[in-house]
Order: sequence, then structure tokens, then C-alpha cells
Amino acid sequence: MRLALVALLAAGALSACSLPQPKSEVAGRYLAKNQLWVTSTGPGTFRVEPGPGTDDGPGSYWCAAGEFAQVMLNQGATTQMYRTSPPPRHTGQGMDFSLSPENAQKSGIVRFGNSGPGFSVGEATGSFCPIMPVVAFGGD
Repeated sequence: MRLALVALLAAGALSACSLPQPKSEVAGRYLAKNQLWVTSTGPGTFRVEPGPGTDDGPGSYWCAAGEFAQVMLNQGATTQMYRTSPPPRHTGQGMDFSLSPENAQKSGIVRFGNSGPGFSVGEATGSFCPIMPVVAFGGD
């Protein structure tokens, strides 16, 4: 049983190496885990565009923005991000973001308590990104 489990894990590791990784940069564009595209538009500014078949509302855009800021811009969880494109965002349109509060717009998300115009990287990724399933293998 253990040998079969080791073989299965090894095969899975080998096949995982050949699969596209959930985060990637292609021709200056970053594909977030939720399948939205992010493109840098200048120092500390970027645009999130809908991906193939994805347009799930502002939370998805904040998720992709947070992931991009964390992974590609090396920003920590407490770094604030701001939406700079005016709401409402219509289906099929992108959303602009900045690490600077200059030109900040409403987030596009109803908030209770903290009503600031932006979200931290940690808030965006922790609140709006889908939870990825974890696969566990049992013991004997």
C-alpha cells in the first residue's frame, strides 16, 4: 500500500511539473489564480482585465489586484491598494488600481466598519480570493 502511495505521489509530482502553474506572466501580463489578467500600467499602477469566461464582479478584481501586488510587486499584506477607475465597472470592462491613494475611487464593494477607499493586499487576497481545495492522502 505504501509503495503504491509513493508511486502515486511521484507520478503526481512529475505531472504537476508539466502543468501550467496557477500564476504566470505572459508577454507582460500576469494571469491570477482566478483567471483574471493583470498588466502593469506604470510604477505602482496596474489594470485587471476579465479573463476567459470570468467576470464575477468587483471582488474578483480586488483578488487579482492583491495577488499581483503580492507576487509581482513584492508588496506585503499591509500594503494599501486603491481603485482608480470610477465605478461602476460594466461587464467586460477592466478595473485600474494603484498603490497610491492619489485619484482613489470608491472600491465598488459595500463595506461595514472601515469605510476607507482601498483594501490592503491581505484583505483583498484573504477576503475575495477563492479558497483553493487541499488534497490529502490518508494513512494506513
